[in-house]
Amino acid sequence: MVNTALSSTLNKRELERLVSRLNRIGIALSSEHQLHRLLDLIVSEARSITNADGGSLYVRDGDKLKFAVAQTTSLAGRNGKVTGF
Repeated sequence: MVNTALSSTLNKRELERLVSRLNRIGIALSSEHQLHRLLDLIVSEARSITNADGGSLYVRDGDKLKFAVAQTTSLAGRNGKVTGF
């Protein structure tokens, strides 16, 4: 019973943190005017929320997909960003 209550409390706290974080992301999405910074933020936050080592984002250019952002912790420098796209 105590474990269930503790687990429920921890899950509630984690959910509150996630909702707060998503609100901050939403504000940033509506206020950022530089596309590359916005796309970088989307990948960074998605990686953080999912505990992913890496992530990438493509943009559509006509009928083609092009890398817009690529990040990886294990293969890149300290900030996890891969450049050159």
